[in-house]
Amino acid sequence: MVSYNKEQAVGDDQCNVLTIAMHQFDFDVNEAMSWASERHFSLQNEFLALMKVVPRFSPEVNKELDEYITGVANWARATACWNFECKRYFGEMGLKVMQTREVPMLAKVGAGILH
Repeated sequence: MVSYNKEQAVGDDQCNVLTIAMHQFDFDVNEAMSWASERHFSLQNEFLALMKVVPRFSPEVNKELDEYITGVANWARATACWNFECKRYFGEMGLKVMQTREVPMLAKVGAGILH
């Protein structure tokens, strides 16, 4: 979702989840963003619910399993933070975008980077 604006501007969005949703469900970009956001929160809630019912084993295995699951959760959260803190997708506006969730659409600047 965070890469869509940059990718659509250079014409390299054919593999973006928003573009795929727009084609599959006949959505505009706002509808695709809402769909993807709802899907993300649904999967997030499913992950959090499943964390509570992970089978338990020996204390040693449980410790390693808990560390692994925490690592997976932290990886997802860290990636989300990185998307806003780096300048790759939002330039200097990353923290503002993170707070407001508003992204000014970039003008198209090319016919695509993949040929």
